[in-house]
Amino acid sequence: MDRSYTFLCLRPDGVEAHLDLLFAEAEAQVRAHAQRLLGEHRSCDRVEVWRDATCVLMLSREVTP
Repeated sequence: MDRSYTFLCLRPDGVEAHLDLLFAEAEAQVRAHAQRLLGEHRSCDRVEVWRDATCVLMLSREVTP
């Protein structure tokens, strides 16, 4: 059974620049969608993935010195 996930794309100052929803069954689908959003929204430095009131995943952009 699919579960609903909320994806928050956040800028470095913590402001939410984009919100997305996904119904998915597998964790791999959730992670792939978060990575895709991070690539699409270049002003964001991280994506938080929420299921209900729990943050289940946070992906950050790689920072190279």
